[in-house]
Amino acid sequence: MFSVRTATDKHSTPLISVIKVRYYFRDDSTNRDATPMVLDAKWKIASPSATIDLRMGTGCGVVTSFATPPANSYFEVDCATPSPMLVGDTITMSLATSPLTQLASNDYSYADTAGAFAPNTRLLVILNGVVVAGTAP
Repeated sequence: MFSVRTATDKHSTPLISVIKVRYYFRDDSTNRDATPMVLDAKWKIASPSATIDLRMGTGCGVVTSFATPPANSYFEVDCATPSPMLVGDTITMSLATSPLTQLASNDYSYADTAGAFAPNTRLLVILNGVVVAGTAP
């Protein structure tokens, strides 16, 4: 399982639907059966204060891309909500994989932060198809 948190800067208000996050993993099963599940996806609006579950309505989706070598496989997460993400807003997501034989500790994008939010330059944030943060393997 991993969590992603992203926030807008003081100049941008992108639509949530154009934001994607890519997590690189090693396919430990080697038979390409890793299946991601969105456990949680929340949009916290700064003003007026509110929290919206992004899994409801149009929802969030996860696409899996398997690669050779298996360490370069990835999950790409997006949410179809056509609303703008405003300054001060945050999006937090948690995903898990099945089968449970997938080991997070050998994933390129994994960062053990003991549950605290911390920067992770190995997650890619993609806005309108352009990488705006992070480094691919």
